[in-house]
Amino acid sequence: SGQLAPLLRAHTDFICAVASDPHNRELATASCDGTVRVWELDGAAPQLVEFEVPGGCARSVAYHPADYSLACGFDDGTVRVFDIGSTSLLAEHRQHRGRVLALAHAHGARRLFS
Repeated sequence: SGQLAPLLRAHTDFICAVASDPHNRELATASCDGTVRVWELDGAAPQLVEFEVPGGCARSVAYHPADYSLACGFDDGTVRVFDIGSTSLLAEHRQHRGRVLALAHAHGARRLFS
């Protein structure tokens, strides 16, 4: 037909976690390939953002209920919070000694539990 299909970069290893944004317009996936990806559920640009963490297996992911940010937990015990719009790292926490398998926002989104 002469039309080009959009290219989707897929994860190259296991997807360990999936989270939907508070408005159900996006989906975030965390993988052992060292990436966390944000996907648009209904639109022309299926993959919006890719956060690369070389050598890090992303095990958990959670959208902030009010801010446009994403918290990610990793095998090395690190929790990183990314601003999705600017793709910048907002915070990095290294309190855990093992894998961060789950994340949840609570108390009016003022606390992130891991």
